[in-house]
Amino acid sequence: MQEEKRASKRTQLGGRIQLHMIQREEALTVDAEIINVSRDGVGFFTSEQLLIGDCYEADLLLWTKESIKAYLKIVRAEEVENGYNYGCTFFGMQKNELMRITIYQLLQEQNGSSEV
Repeated sequence: MQEEKRASKRTQLGGRIQLHMIQREEALTVDAEIINVSRDGVGFFTSEQLLIGDCYEADLLLWTKESIKAYLKIVRAEEVENGYNYGCTFFGMQKNELMRITIYQLLQEQNGSSEV
């Protein structure tokens, strides 16, 4: 069994994520599928190849049709069939948005399912 290295609990969370590159002048928008989320970051899948260290402004579009605004830095990348899995850390995130993630995690635990 692999040792868990994450500081915060990850929760499977249905939804999509739209990423907007903030380090380049040209517009780059990437659509991706959320794999999991925690108070510290998000994991997602996309067919686009992105670079570790790149930063994005993101809209996490949840299955409830709600949106969480965040800034992400890519810290992990893994090539998989049909695309890439990425791990990102949040930075500069509003406290109320972090609280929303905590509430979604609590609701999921209470319901015992991957989607509330």
